[in-house]
Amino acid sequence: MLPIRVNSNNTHSVYLDIHHVALPDRGGSDYLVISAILGDGWYEGEVAVEIGSRVCVTFADQYLDEQRIAPFFERIERAELEQAILAAVSALMFSVGKPGARQKVLAYRHDDRILHFSGKTRRRTAPTKRTATCRSGAQAATA
Repeated sequence: MLPIRVNSNNTHSVYLDIHHVALPDRGGSDYLVISAILGDGWYEGEVAVEIGSRVCVTFADQYLDEQRIAPFFERIERAELEQAILAAVSALMFSVGKPGARQKVLAYRHDDRILHFSGKTRRRTAPTKRTATCRSGAQAATA
């Protein structure tokens, strides 16, 4: 879970729980789509964060259930929240590997923690077997 720092009157912490990171074919390893749950204790909803040539945040409930997300945006200003999400995500480091036929994101690093998407804790292997790492911060920081 990734804390999101916003300067609002919201009394609850805002968090992003990343459950999947995709490397779409069109952009290679410099383009990521992060799927996550965004919440503040009163609201939880699905978001997609795109980092690459486009840098943006898409709130699924904005299209699927606008009445559900409206009170959330009354507590937290949307533009500020989008910037805070992009800032938090840009600080992450993603581990990219090719366990099968396609490259995929295997894990990400937040502060000193490495979080794997498979749910398994992997042991470190010899340097020749480590997965490549790409950093998404450069694109998000320039947006």
